[in-house]
Amino acid sequence: MTFAQDCDVTPPAGAIEADDGCDHGTEVDANGGCNEDPVAWQDLGSLTEADNNVAVYGTVGGWITPADTESRDLDWFTFTVDGPVTLSVTFDTASVTDGLPMADFLWFVTNSDCSDLVVIASGVNTNQECPQSIDPVVLPAAGTYGLVVTVNCFGTADCTPCPSDYLARIVAEYSEFPDCGDPGAGSCVESNGSPGCDDFSCCEAVCNFDPICCEFEWDDTCVNNAVDLCGFFIYDCPDDPAAPSNDCPSGAIAVGDNEVLSFDTELANTVGPDEAACASGENDLPIWRDLWYSWTASDEGTMTASTCGIAQFDTKIAAYDVTDLVDFGELPQFIITCNEDCVDDPEFFSSELTIPVEAGRSYLFRLGGYLDAFGSGDISFNYAPPVQPDECDEPGSAFATNNDSTDLTLNGIACAGAGITVNNEYATIIDLSGLGEVEIRCVEFGWFNTGSSLVGNINIYKDLDGGDPISPDTDLELAATDEILLPATDGVEVVNIAKFDPYVCLQPEADGSLFIVVELAIPASSDGFATFAGNDVGAAYETYLKSAPCGLTEYLKLADIGFPGFYWVVQVNYEAGCGGGDTCVGDINENGVVDGEDLGIMLGQWNATGSNPADLNGDDIVDGEDLGLLLGNWGPCV
Repeated sequence: MTFAQDCDVTPPAGAIEADDGCDHGTEVDANGGCNEDPVAWQDLGSLTEADNNVAVYGTVGGWITPADTESRDLDWFTFTVDGPVTLSVTFDTASVTDGLPMADFLWFVTNSDCSDLVVIASGVNTNQECPQSIDPVVLPAAGTYGLVVTVNCFGTADCTPCPSDYLARIVAEYSEFPDCGDPGAGSCVESNGSPGCDDFSCCEAVCNFDPICCEFEWDDTCVNNAVDLCGFFIYDCPDDPAAPSNDCPSGAIAVGDNEVLSFDTELANTVGPDEAACASGENDLPIWRDLWYSWTASDEGTMTASTCGIAQFDTKIAAYDVTDLVDFGELPQFIITCNEDCVDDPEFFSSELTIPVEAGRSYLFRLGGYLDAFGSGDISFNYAPPVQPDECDEPGSAFATNNDSTDLTLNGIACAGAGITVNNEYATIIDLSGLGEVEIRCVEFGWFNTGSSLVGNINIYKDLDGGDPISPDTDLELAATDEILLPATDGVEVVNIAKFDPYVCLQPEADGSLFIVVELAIPASSDGFATFAGNDVGAAYETYLKSAPCGLTEYLKLADIGFPGFYWVVQVNYEAGCGGGDTCVGDINENGVVDGEDLGIMLGQWNATGSNPADLNGDDIVDGEDLGLLLGNWGPCV
């Protein structure tokens, strides 16, 4: 393999040429795939056991359209396989500017359904390897699949321009074990009495290790190998009299809508399955020494399970929807999401997880440790009714945005696993300098969600140094937070609203400067891709991403992680000067006076988390800060 040297992009005999050019002007892109209407895939034919490879060549690159907008060429190809295969692809590329391998060559392996396009694998040739070889990709069943090639940028600035050459070689390796992947072969985690099993990848791994499992019979030894090699889960509740009563899901403790329970995991066993959603650190898949809690929702809304600040060791919490579960061996199929670290516990890294719930459905919550950590503490459960959409009915007389256009034309990128997003926080800077005192009333922002509705937050921070934001604990001061509904959008970019009541009064610095950071905090999704909506037109300030599950513990510009040209659309509606809105903070029962009745309500909700009228500062917990606000406003409302 060579690096940053000329690649040989000469097509071999029999290679297929891409149907299109590179900069298309106004004509239809002949292999523009899902970007064209009707769709325009270029078919490379069938890859059979007898003829299992094909080469294709063409050009890609960034370009400027006749409308003077930045764009890029994508070549979309389909190919068909007759059964499960392991796909290998190599690329040779050459930039038109210097002949060297493209540093931004981007590829995707997909299905071929544009109405529900799924990316199976992807990569960027940032190392300028020649040739670039992708890790083998398992295609688990016969069918038609897609290969898409392009560049990881738009336009011509800092982008490999059109027309830059590529040569792709595709090889489909059929299994030497024909029973692997056959649905009639039986389960991989059961002695099924026949050769092989129904999971192609696992069957291949086991039979390469022990061919007898595919030559004769899939027996108990093969099952054990499948568990070890493939990560399959077999439920086994140990008979351990020293363990806590809720050591297994079958003994889960039933909890109420709002309850705090003490626990100790020291003598608990690790019973539940590995969970990739809780493995961001050290690839630590297990939830160690797990304890189990059950709850059934009487209405829709959210349920929050939390050890945040009330457990003194590194915890994990997972949630499962077990309404339709028949056997605990099926638990991996019913995972909703998992949380490793809450925002407010940098010392112990305890956890907090909020899930949307539906009336009549049953849920299991699983509490355990990271890297075999164990200890004692409390876990709280707090149900909250559905969050209603905000309306910006009194937006004020002015607005501010850093976007060159507020049109929503694309959805953002996100940290995700298998297409399901984990916790992501997006941020951008709004410059309110020179305006004096301002009163922020609501924020309108672009939103995109292919999955179920979520509940998140719009946070407003005062930027303490006016530079790139780093993290809330470093250079940002929280001014306000609003819990918001993040609805399903069916894959369409929409405008969402966060309304602040009371309004947020912000004072400029002595030199008149006032920079704020608007953050969208999105929890992990259970079934979709949730992210911001925006455009590629441009903005005065970049869009930033922070995502602890992906190791991004500080804000990074999207452009710095390989995604230039993505700008979150945000508009802040405000009034010059302060004094509007609800000025009677602490009047929880809204009787016109802050008094003992309000104090009694607050004490009754003490330490409650989630949306709560006694949470006066909106930080999702009723605590001493809220008590200070209430006492500071004691007396008749003015």
